Amino acid sequence: MTELREGDLLDGRYRIGPLIARGGMSAVHRATDTRLGREVAAKVMDPRFREDEAFRVRFSREARAVAAMSDETLVNVYDQGVDDAGHVFLVMELVEGGTLRELLRERGPMPPHAAVAVLAPVLRALSLAHARGIVHRDIKPENVLIGAGGKVKLADFGLVRAAADASVTSNSVIVGTVGYLSPEQVDGREVTPASDVYAAGVLLFEMLTGRTPFTGDSTLAVALQRLDRDVPPPSDLIDGVPLELDDLVARACARRPADRFADAAEFAAELDRVTAALALPAFRVPAPADSAAARAAAAAGGAAADAAGTTVLPGPGGAAGADPAAGATPVDLPHPDEAGTGILDALGDPDRHTRLDRPRPPLDYDPDGDFAGAGGGDPAPAAGGARPAARPARPAAGRRRSRTGFAIWLILALVGVFAIGIGAWWLGSGRYGEVPSITGMARPAAVAAVDAAGFEPVAGEMYSDEVPAGVVGDASPPAGTRLVRGRPVEVRVSLGRPTVPALPADGSPARYSELLRERTLVERAGEAVYSDEVPEGKVAGAEPEPGRTVAVGSAVTVHLSRGPAPVPVPDLVGMAEADARRVLAEAGLAVAGIERRFDARAGAAEVLGTAPEAGTPMARGSEVGLTVNSGVEVPDVSGMTEERATRALREAGLIVDEVAVAADSTRDAGRVEATSPAAGEVVDPEDPRVVLRVSDRVEVPRLIGRRLRDAREVAERAGLELAVTGDAGDGDTVITQSPRPGRGAHEGDTVTVRTL
Repeated sequence: MTELREGDLLDGRYRIGPLIARGGMSAVHRATDTRLGREVAAKVMDPRFREDEAFRVRFSREARAVAAMSDETLVNVYDQGVDDAGHVFLVMELVEGGTLRELLRERGPMPPHAAVAVLAPVLRALSLAHARGIVHRDIKPENVLIGAGGKVKLADFGLVRAAADASVTSNSVIVGTVGYLSPEQVDGREVTPASDVYAAGVLLFEMLTGRTPFTGDSTLAVALQRLDRDVPPPSDLIDGVPLELDDLVARACARRPADRFADAAEFAAELDRVTAALALPAFRVPAPADSAAARAAAAAGGAAADAAGTTVLPGPGGAAGADPAAGATPVDLPHPDEAGTGILDALGDPDRHTRLDRPRPPLDYDPDGDFAGAGGGDPAPAAGGARPAARPARPAAGRRRSRTGFAIWLILALVGVFAIGIGAWWLGSGRYGEVPSITGMARPAAVAAVDAAGFEPVAGEMYSDEVPAGVVGDASPPAGTRLVRGRPVEVRVSLGRPTVPALPADGSPARYSELLRERTLVERAGEAVYSDEVPEGKVAGAEPEPGRTVAVGSAVTVHLSRGPAPVPVPDLVGMAEADARRVLAEAGLAVAGIERRFDARAGAAEVLGTAPEAGTPMARGSEVGLTVNSGVEVPDVSGMTEERATRALREAGLIVDEVAVAADSTRDAGRVEATSPAAGEVVDPEDPRVVLRVSDRVEVPRLIGRRLRDAREVAERAGLELAVTGDAGDGDTVITQSPRPGRGAHEGDTVTVRTL
């Protein structure tokens, strides 16, 4: 398979014209559709990727998806396929203008109204893609085309994705796009529309400031910075940027995808709001004056003129018949984030290669006129395109002076070439130095070595299994790396082997993950554990345990808390209600409510059951229902007087239904012998009746020594009958009695006496 050359016929239809641009994976030619007679752009894949079947299938699928979209903000896709020679190609609309990259190189940073005028159609194109589930993945100024009429179009919707399988070199597409990668692309995580939002935010930043947010000595260094650094506000780098645009960039370029605009449509809506709030004027974006597309068009026109027999005039120092398109030869332009610029860039037109570390103020972006700082164009041709008049011949006497002048100019030219060579050497390799090897040195010696090599030593630390603590482990960038002198080189002192960090006081999982990463340790999710002290979702423990010394890169299993462990419902049956409440509180449970029910077999106020049942696991703080006996316990009133006993029973919620005589009671008369139900038994509160049994026993009074009539009165007052043995008169004296004094008797019993 051979490379396509100008004049070749692609797929039997497209006549290949001058090369417009070349990337790491494809080349774009101006071409003519011989069937329809229209000019197109033919994008032909690099031979390295033509045999990659997965790439070709993905290329075909995404080409069809983009072809299905139609909008003035999109570069239309006309055709796609593989010709008989094996060339994988894509035929697109030819945009007569240039790229945003070329415009930025010509005019530098944009004023806000110009940047917004470019971004709005870019977001519109992205919105259409996102609505169809397409993620661009390669937003950059090179893919934003500006037509001659000021139309802004977006090209290359992720059609080439084989770069991940190719080696990464300084001229590859990976280098060219690293400045616009989102953190999730660098991390290898899922790419979503939010990734395009991040790149569009970087694009806005670059239009406003003339540079991308992150720079570094290598593509890896540039890529990694976005993982732990925020994109700075554009106004920190250049004057004239409103706060609203700073905020727009900050949200679009948030490190977490969830903190960005969800997709281009949401970004576009906010951009419209900001544009209205700032009252930014409408603006027609100018096409770059000196673009690859314009040079290719000029070359195509020159070739047509040659075919018609037109004589080509030689340029200064050129020969007649030289290729008029030679000056339009495309060059693989390095990305602004690369560590250095090629010699051609360093020695070229300073207006086209403005240094990006200190952006100049935005130039006048008037699309219809010149702008400050722009390079002058070529002189206008003579009217009618006539050849300039020939210079008159010099007199012969002046030829000697001419030779002398020529010699002087030749010497000056040689001196100039030598100076250019020295300058090129300095800009190319002379200003570079090699990072020295400092592993194993003491820190002062390592700092001195880095300083002697022409770099700025910067203190750093590292963990190492081999290098003892306090000794220099290595340098960053590593030894042998070539850097521009004066750049910082980190002198990393070994901290020895890492220890498992202590758990954070607030238990934050994110903070603990950060601590582990700082010590080179790899986090693994362990099983969640119960903890009475650590709230749910916080870090409860780690294995190995905190403080233990481990090897660099060791895995640490992190256990999050599930909160307090569940507790079983205690067995409360038979307990008094008050005791049951105390036991539940000690277990971390609460009483939900109490159901009261009578049970004659249980004691009063005893727990009959729980809901849920005993043994059921419950989370701490849960509520447990109690069923409690509603029965009333009969109090012990024995020995009390009838009146006092009645009052005590009433206070207990009982009613004295009957008072009965307690036969054979040994208690004094009028004292309570017992109750029915007996003391301690439980009475249904629905039927709280109680019977009192009161003693009728009396004490036999002493009648001996009393006159008979007095003895009879005393016996009657005690409720006893008096019987006299033999004849006796009221005045006789009682000499004996039975029962004897002090003995017990019942009312109505008889006391027998004998008198003298």
